[in-house]
Amino acid sequence: MIMKHYLINITLAILAVLSANIVLAGGGFDENGVSISLFSVSDNNKVFFSKGNLQYTTTGTHAVYGGGSEIGTWRFAEHQYDYIGSENSNIAASYTGWIDLFGWGTSGWNSGANAYQPWTMGQNSDYYPGGSAENDLTGAYARADWGVYNAISNGGDRPGMWRTLTEDEWVYLMETRSASTVGGTSDARFVKATVAGTKGLIIFPDSYTHPTEVAEPTYVNSNENVYGSNSYTVSQWSEMESAGAIFLPEAGYRTGTSFYTAEPEAHYWTATHYSEAKSYTVYSFRIYFGADGQNERRLGQSVRLVVDESNYHVEGINDVERKDDVRVYSRDGRIVVEQGDLWAAGSSQTIAVYDIMGRMVKQSAVSGQQSVIPVPGRGVYMVKVGDGRPHKVMVKGY
Repeated sequence: MIMKHYLINITLAILAVLSANIVLAGGGFDENGVSISLFSVSDNNKVFFSKGNLQYTTTGTHAVYGGGSEIGTWRFAEHQYDYIGSENSNIAASYTGWIDLFGWGTSGWNSGANAYQPWTMGQNSDYYPGGSAENDLTGAYARADWGVYNAISNGGDRPGMWRTLTEDEWVYLMETRSASTVGGTSDARFVKATVAGTKGLIIFPDSYTHPTEVAEPTYVNSNENVYGSNSYTVSQWSEMESAGAIFLPEAGYRTGTSFYTAEPEAHYWTATHYSEAKSYTVYSFRIYFGADGQNERRLGQSVRLVVDESNYHVEGINDVERKDDVRVYSRDGRIVVEQGDLWAAGSSQTIAVYDIMGRMVKQSAVSGQQSVIPVPGRGVYMVKVGDGRPHKVMVKGY
């Protein structure tokens, strides 16, 4: 009877996942706030963007990476063009409204930095993960990344699902990758525009077809001040969003409790440090744009999170959790299990692979950073690493 219930649960889980993939066919984002479109951030990695900028309030509680919970609630903005604005000047531990401009690495994880809570303010030296100016929001200090440490309420509601792009990834995304032709420009990566009255930066996915009923953007991949020329209504933007476009609103920045948006201007954090005083940032305003700018760590800036393709969609199967910091996907007819950045050094685990009928078809010990496991053939498998919860993966062929 126990095995029968186990098989039923597996079958229902797989059907739910397949049904979830149908949701991806319409609209710009799925039910977890993940974009339907992919963006290359290196020669061998692609990501999905979140549905909006990251926001935080001190009310409520949320789960955190490694177990337990902390005060506050994280969410993504309801629309891509939404931002909080001047109310960020109210930032304080006692403020119960929403904020969306954060000091660098203020995920709420106590890494040894003096300023690590979303509401904290201080000097640049207070924002050193682990107490060192040389540390990034990756590797041993990945939990200082807002998306790694926290569950996002309307973004899957699980810790470890999201992350912040590094400076190298932002540069590749905006300056290097191959993309579609838009407005007569090949490899169209971005364009400045006004969406629903908000100035900002549109980012085109690797594969994009502009809606025929919406005017083609001009000055694609250009620093030109074309916000007025590329102006889109809510309904027009809805068509572009459904085609896969991403919008970064120019949401200003904060210094202490002072909010600034004179241009207006956009400043988005990367996961990469630059110097003792600064970290890398993506900026855009007027006739300027850069994917490798630098700003003082103490400044409050916008955060836009991504999820790796390998951590979310695996050949048509939707695996929304970065469970136990393990990545599971298929390659060349085999299942690949990778240890993530937060995996305990020297950890010894057993990998068990089950077919759709609940039968164990393979058992193997974790082998180094990456374990490659052959399976009997194509199909849906459940992969369990140690005592962790199962991962779903589809193997399509050799």
